[in-house]
Amino acid sequence: MKFIQARTRHLVAFIFVMLVGLTGVFAQQSTGSLRGEVTDTQGADIGSAKVILTNQETKVARVAVTNDKGIYQFGGVDPGTYKVTISMAGFKSFDAAGNIVGLGATTTVDAALQIGATSETIEVTADSLVLNTASASGGQLFTAQQVEDMPLLGRNPFMMEAFDSNVVLLGDPRYVRAEDQTGSSQVSLAGAPSNSNSYVVDGIPISTSSGGVTFIPTIEAVENAKIQTNTYDAEIGRSGGGVFNSTLKSGSAQYHGVLYGETRQTGWTSNLWYDKAYVDPTKDTPTPNAETYVYEGAFGGPLLPNWVKKPHWLDNTFFWVAEAGYRQGQPLSGVTTSFYVPTALERAGNFSADTAYPLYDPTQRAANGTNTCRLSLLGDCGAGGPSDTLNVIPTAYINKIGLYTAGQFPNPTTSGIYGGGTNFSNNGTSFKTRDDTYSGKLEHTFAPWYTASASYVHSAIQEPSGNALAVIFANSNKLLRYTDATAVNNTFTINPTTLLTVAYGFNRYYSASFQYSTGFNAATGFGGTGFSPSFAKLLQSPTFPAITLGGVGSTASIGASNGGPTVYASNNVAVSATKTLNRHTVKAGYAYRAFDVYTNPTSGGAGAFTFNGQFTSATGAAPTNSPAAIADLIMGLPSTATLTLNTGSFINTEGYHAVYAQDDYRISEKLTINVGLRYEYEAGQSEKTNRYNVGFNPTATSSYTGAGGNTVNVVGGIQFAGQNGAPTNCCNNSKTKFSPRIGVSYSPRKDTVIHAGFGVFYAPVGIAAATTGYSQTSTYSPGNATGPATVGANAYLSAPFASGVLLPTGNTLGALTGIGSSFTGSSTYAFTTGLQDFAKRYPLVEQYSLDVQHQFKKDVLLKVGYYGAHA
Repeated sequence: MKFIQARTRHLVAFIFVMLVGLTGVFAQQSTGSLRGEVTDTQGADIGSAKVILTNQETKVARVAVTNDKGIYQFGGVDPGTYKVTISMAGFKSFDAAGNIVGLGATTTVDAALQIGATSETIEVTADSLVLNTASASGGQLFTAQQVEDMPLLGRNPFMMEAFDSNVVLLGDPRYVRAEDQTGSSQVSLAGAPSNSNSYVVDGIPISTSSGGVTFIPTIEAVENAKIQTNTYDAEIGRSGGGVFNSTLKSGSAQYHGVLYGETRQTGWTSNLWYDKAYVDPTKDTPTPNAETYVYEGAFGGPLLPNWVKKPHWLDNTFFWVAEAGYRQGQPLSGVTTSFYVPTALERAGNFSADTAYPLYDPTQRAANGTNTCRLSLLGDCGAGGPSDTLNVIPTAYINKIGLYTAGQFPNPTTSGIYGGGTNFSNNGTSFKTRDDTYSGKLEHTFAPWYTASASYVHSAIQEPSGNALAVIFANSNKLLRYTDATAVNNTFTINPTTLLTVAYGFNRYYSASFQYSTGFNAATGFGGTGFSPSFAKLLQSPTFPAITLGGVGSTASIGASNGGPTVYASNNVAVSATKTLNRHTVKAGYAYRAFDVYTNPTSGGAGAFTFNGQFTSATGAAPTNSPAAIADLIMGLPSTATLTLNTGSFINTEGYHAVYAQDDYRISEKLTINVGLRYEYEAGQSEKTNRYNVGFNPTATSSYTGAGGNTVNVVGGIQFAGQNGAPTNCCNNSKTKFSPRIGVSYSPRKDTVIHAGFGVFYAPVGIAAATTGYSQTSTYSPGNATGPATVGANAYLSAPFASGVLLPTGNTLGALTGIGSSFTGSSTYAFTTGLQDFAKRYPLVEQYSLDVQHQFKKDVLLKVGYYGAHA
């Protein structure tokens, strides 16, 4: 019967691994391990001793047996506090409680059994501080209690990194809230470049392809947080620096929960120094009201209470759920808050009050750009008379789109005519951000040989940008971010010396920036009129176009295009097997990550128009101090215009594979050697439909027919994915990525340990769109306003780019794509002359360290070390 049961569980484990492997496969360690050596009081090894490991919170127990060297090992141990019970016929039982198993760490519990009856027990209590004698790896582990008690900026568990001496914070400390994923990623671990680290929750990476973090777990949901630096374990990969590793709580045998809340409703927040300069450099101006509310609640325990009758298979099932969020008001910071905006008369086309700034008739301009004809009610070139009112735009000159647009700026907040200054100020503007993050975890022990857990995190964030102009068509957006992350971990104890772990996870990060003018109809939205139908239907952002007034006091602008959406997603799976062989603990595994980045570029898709007053100036050049830009707007005469069109959405993908092997060899109680080797393979990113630039060929030859029918020969050109023999992946990536790791841990005495290690790591290179040919910008710039201008209903603003908008050509022009324009390649790649690719290489980081740890007292540990990195 035992043989049948063993064969059955082996078969179930094998089938499960194969099924999970088909879903697509990477994890870092979400568990720890506990090891030990059992001897008698004379130091002789004791084999076949029974070892019981009991979780002191859930009461779930596991059993192992020492080998002929007296060695035992428990792998895949959930972080927590454990009791170790060892028994052997002819010896007193050994009972050690309070052993803390940390995330990604190995706890050592050795035992010297005394001769006696097994009914007799020797009890031992573990020290609160335990020297790490199992590995040379550095870093620090923080328990749930420490995470809860420490004053963390933004209530961000990743900020525990500040307590590690081998971590350098590089970002702005204000931006570490749930909405500030970028700020949280700006950190250097172990001397490696910023944004080259890995973030892991419940064993599943939550990093983007470039090393950024997709979401920040909440404090009451975290069981352990570990900063892993100088980690000489081959299981660690796709990180040039280190790993921010954390696990989520899964409940215990007792129900418990927590409620937390705080609020700040005072106006005591200090101004930044540059806010004072923007407002009034002669005095301090108080910041706007910025109420903040922060809350969090969590609850967990057994899935069903003991008094509820339940099937036996629901025993040992625990859960934990948490919800946290905030509502934070904050002032506009570091932005201009004072402008010149059109007055009531000016927005009607009447500039008669601005007599100090003469406006000239754009329809009377000479071919050389000069103009002596003042703009008047009659539109004549006279010096002005009883029937003339200077600086008034004739009705026939008015463009309806421009007139409507001028009326969309806010009304002035001060009276008076234009004098080169500002007439609008809004120093009290604030905007409110919010976050709601939900998380839950379920853990179940199916059998003594199979434990599984599943977790889910969802975050919803809203972050308005705010704008001092505070009108519906202002350049103001609402940034929306949604994240979803799942993790499923399975631990199979094949036999007392063999462990198999299988993990799968998926995470997705959605980000989009929507203007409040979204839904604007460019054909009819300008007070019932709009752009020409042919132009309006080309626009890819349904928002009010970007309108900028130049040379008018402080430049004011309204309108903008949407940004995104962009969706980052990854499937991650890891399979790892651990085997204890005498004094060796051997681990091997395979990891896979599949990245997908969906982008739908709309930037510039609503059109952008700048008015600088050159058409109503005397010389055709833009004045530096005049309300002429408003007059140009009302007559429909932009100085520049742009429109960007794309071929649609892009889906860039990249696959990552890694295999590794690690041997932790405990030579003696004093000496342990860690040796590992990792190999990583990434073919490079590709685009789902090959709409992608994979390189630049400096020797490619092509030609086109130029002016006069002459043939023009061209040398060099962009390479497109899958075209003319070019690969579909970018960009001739370095695929030989071997990462050796070695570490030594030596204890010359019981209270002292020396660590030394060296390792090679490869920092990630993120997915970045390279869309030359698939994105096209049309530009209009007449230069100095020479010659008579067409105003009113037939002005340029009514039918922009009337001669034709440039459309994306894709790969149809081949090497001639972008001819006559500059090309520098994506900022992600190093463009190197002479190479037929973008020379995309993965940064190599060599880490090395030497440290000494000494435990003076039970709760006093001193660590002195030297750490270095070469990137």
